[in-house]
Amino acid sequence: MAKKQPNHKRGVGQPEFVPDYGLLKNIAGLFPSDEEIAVVLGCSRQTIAKLKKSDERYISVINTAHQGTKMKLRQLQMQHALDGNVTMLMFLGKQKLGQADTQKHIGDPDRPLQTATTIDLTPAQLKEAIKALKSETSI
Repeated sequence: MAKKQPNHKRGVGQPEFVPDYGLLKNIAGLFPSDEEIAVVLGCSRQTIAKLKKSDERYISVINTAHQGTKMKLRQLQMQHALDGNVTMLMFLGKQKLGQADTQKHIGDPDRPLQTATTIDLTPAQLKEAIKALKSETSI
């Protein structure tokens, strides 16, 4: 649990709340809500709101944990793509390479609308992209 340390500048009332930064670091990478952080640290949501505005160390611990988790997620996504997961290959291709699905309207205009979805890569191109990525990446 977090420690409460007196702050001699505050005067009468409750001592200033000092979060347990180690515990915060352990949970922050899971992207918890302010309410969840407050429960774990043993304080109110209002205290968390104040910490987010004024405690540089709190802000740094949260940001560092978030960035670490994002990097881990990217690494896992890339590994799945390199392992041949077509869904992940398509997702990363759209996000990082600007590839897109295209919608084509086909059929008779007097009949119900039909659509067809296509992707920019043929299966052969997709396999070639996987081979190229595997040879260039050391994940």
